[in-house]
Amino acid sequence: AYPSSKSALSLAFKGLDLHYRPKKVFFSTVYLGPVDTEMWEGKKSFLVVNPNKIARSMQEVIKGKKSVYFLPFLSTILFRISRGIPDKSYALLTTRLLK
Repeated sequence: AYPSSKSALSLAFKGLDLHYRPKKVFFSTVYLGPVDTEMWEGKKSFLVVNPNKIARSMQEVIKGKKSVYFLPFLSTILFRISRGIPDKSYALLTTRLLK
């Protein structure tokens, strides 16, 4: 439920941004990679960021005008690449990788 709710919210904010941008009202979507919080159950690695670093980055997001942000840079690279792959190809690729 958690990943699907994050996806639904990102699509909702994308729609809000597209609708209200001509009226000079801006919405931003932040795609977060792994953050070292109590919810993180994975292994610690250089890709898992400290929550304080994310908080500092969010201050920059609030000041910015971009509609999409990816934080942190390194751990969201694969996600950014996957957004450009057609759904059918992505499904085939992930099915093979997860076996």
